[in-house]
Amino acid sequence: MKLKDLPLINEPWKPWKNFYKEQVPNFIAESSTGKHYSEWNKDTFYEYFERSAGQCVSSLRQGYFTKVEQDKIKKNWTKVMPLLQQISNSQQQPLFEVYDELRKVIRQYTAQDRRAATFRLIAGLQPQLLCTVVNHGKLGELHNFLKNNVENYTFKWTDNWFKNSHGILEFYKQELGNSNSYDIMTFPWQTYLHFKNKNSDNQSSIEIDMSENQYEETINLLHYKKQIILQGPPGTGKTREAKEIAKELLQLTSDVIRGAISVGEKISNASGAVDYYTITSITNDSVSLSSDRTTQDWSAPYTEIIEKYEQLKNGQIPANQNGTHPYSLAIAKHLNQLTSEKLFDSQFKLIQFHPSYTYEDFVRGIVAESKGDKIEYKNVNKTLGLFAKEALENYKLSRNNNHEAVINRWVDEKFEEFKADVEQRVEEKMLLLSGAIGIFQVEQDCFRYGVEWQVPSRINFRDFKQIVKAVIDGHLALGNPIPRHISVHAYHRNTYYVSLLNDFFEKFEFKSINSKEREKNYVLIIDEINRANLSSVLGELIYALEYRGKEVNSMYKIEDSEQLVLPPNLYIIGTMNTADRSVGHIDYAIRRRFAFVDILPKDLSDDTSIKFDSKLFADVAQLFDNYLSNEFEKKDVQLGHSYFIDKTEEGGTMAIRLEYEIKPILLEYVKDGILVGENIKDEILKLAASI
Repeated sequence: MKLKDLPLINEPWKPWKNFYKEQVPNFIAESSTGKHYSEWNKDTFYEYFERSAGQCVSSLRQGYFTKVEQDKIKKNWTKVMPLLQQISNSQQQPLFEVYDELRKVIRQYTAQDRRAATFRLIAGLQPQLLCTVVNHGKLGELHNFLKNNVENYTFKWTDNWFKNSHGILEFYKQELGNSNSYDIMTFPWQTYLHFKNKNSDNQSSIEIDMSENQYEETINLLHYKKQIILQGPPGTGKTREAKEIAKELLQLTSDVIRGAISVGEKISNASGAVDYYTITSITNDSVSLSSDRTTQDWSAPYTEIIEKYEQLKNGQIPANQNGTHPYSLAIAKHLNQLTSEKLFDSQFKLIQFHPSYTYEDFVRGIVAESKGDKIEYKNVNKTLGLFAKEALENYKLSRNNNHEAVINRWVDEKFEEFKADVEQRVEEKMLLLSGAIGIFQVEQDCFRYGVEWQVPSRINFRDFKQIVKAVIDGHLALGNPIPRHISVHAYHRNTYYVSLLNDFFEKFEFKSINSKEREKNYVLIIDEINRANLSSVLGELIYALEYRGKEVNSMYKIEDSEQLVLPPNLYIIGTMNTADRSVGHIDYAIRRRFAFVDILPKDLSDDTSIKFDSKLFADVAQLFDNYLSNEFEKKDVQLGHSYFIDKTEEGGTMAIRLEYEIKPILLEYVKDGILVGENIKDEILKLAASI
């Protein structure tokens, strides 16, 4: 479809558009003078800089500058103002270098990179050059929606929000024939909502909020690179963070919900009362609950469950009013507490590498199967091969022209049923094809027939499925001779192939399905990725990691094909312990294909959900400041924060954890020459828990 074919409307969006058109010219007028913020109109400055939620460019309920950060920026306004002035005075030409310079200046006064907040400041001064989607993650989603669904969209995504924002806005201007951004400023957001609602099963409205969550930067990196490694010293929660990132990537849908719960299962209510509800039915539209306290059943629609799940995931407090809210919230809380493995099942895999892990364990290999008195060896897909195949199938089915993918899936599914049926039948007696000649055995890649012949012949699975597809596509009439261009092998064995083909279509009838499958993300977490020899384990996939969607040839042929593809919707997250001496096994060719994200120790004293021994954490950190060998960096070996969380309820008081977890690893560091010094052992033994 073309952009102008989308239902982009003005009327419901007028209040926001009018507010934007009223305020943004004031921002430009004030900042273009180069005045100190104290000389600005107070209402204008509040709207431009101090207001977080409900602001005219975009709302930021989370992730905006804190009060302390705002004060620091205002205190250093003389460094900020010249750049704002320069930007304001360039309304027709984007100043990408100045944008980046302003971002660096502001970053000096913030505890973390407030990207969306900074982008909003700049977008508020460049209405003709930058769009209002200031959240880079949401802008990336918009880019993908346009790329996959809208004609003439050729913009190449970069890692720079300013260039992406400018490029996307220019596309809207060109396609809509309107060079005035004030008229179309709501359209990028409307487009985002149109496809977001369509793809998520959630048709309820989404607040115009551009807040960023704590994993957003890593998720953006993962969208760009497709595979990352979370690296850090022991105890920093790398695997836990990988699972949380996976949850962010894996979108909740009605299909996912149906797969994660079951009739008869008991769940808590929204207030936390255990086993309060029983799931009584699961339909295409909703989930029904009952309680021992009443004979009535309550229904929770999927759209509402999904909405409340997303709110919980983003740290928001969902509404719990009358109607269906209490039941939807109860299910949403139940889903939010499930592990990624349980909730997303077929879209999520977690494996752990070890030194003896090989390509044959990870990608493709050989397995032995007992066939009566014989042992048969066959090539099979392993963890990544199977996962990539499933992701690729979904990716193809989600494309606009998915007729071929629909047929391929149907043929694959029905052929497996047919093969099992043939296998069962030939166990009892030979399946006749012509006269006394018939199938007597089902092998790894073929049906074997002609038992009395000196060399029994075969009906290849791959050729047979190709002929089935030709019949479905109308290239071959059932019963007609099989032409050479469809299958040379079948051409020379026409009688036997045609006989089995008739048998197949007596059992199965293809019915065309025009529905487009929703594209899903698939996430593979590889724990301790550096413990295996990656060059050996990955083999030819080193190429496939970089060139997603391109075929590579495996050394193992499956169904007469060596080809392997890693599709764009398959994401890989590795975790790596930087204190492990096997880190050096990751060579430069592999490093170039992964992005590396540091997960470092941090003081969790402010986390009220846990008991954290901040004093012991500081004391141990001090050991690394005072006794660390010059051959190591503190960030690679310092003990992570998870070691200092009290687990008394599980039997692990801080005193026990110190004695049996913390001290042993510190003493091992001494043996390995990581911690050095005459009295280092005494300092370790003197450590004491404070909670």
